[in-house]
Amino acid sequence: MLISLASTGIRRVRVGVAFFAFAATIVAAHPAPAAFHVHLRRSDPADSAHLASAPTVIRLWFSGKVELAVTGATLTGANGAAVSLSDAAMANASDTAAVVFTIKGALPPGRYDVAWRTAAPDMHPTRARFSFTIDAAAAPLPRKP
Repeated sequence: MLISLASTGIRRVRVGVAFFAFAATIVAAHPAPAAFHVHLRRSDPADSAHLASAPTVIRLWFSGKVELAVTGATLTGANGAAVSLSDAAMANASDTAAVVFTIKGALPPGRYDVAWRTAAPDMHPTRARFSFTIDAAAAPLPRKP
């Protein structure tokens, strides 16, 4: 009888250890949901930048690959008027985490707000905003052909 109780206790410990090992493996194999989100690493113009000349593009660099089909941005001037931007495009073919928007038209001096949105390949969305200011003495840069 004593041997039977001891072997049952050992079996329970083994089952408990096996269950814990299995659960730990499952948790380790599935990262936290926040790990799926891409984050803005930097932008050009930078957040809160004061520019001597008006930009012709907005570039965004993310922490990982983004889905271009759901990536977008809006540019709003100090008067609340929207400024037209191109659709998102990859900044270059080898970097799937860098996106560029062409600004359609000249930007007069003033403060501008950029609101962007994107998603990682698993479609977890991310969005945020930043601003920049074109100083009063600024002139638009000539456009590249």
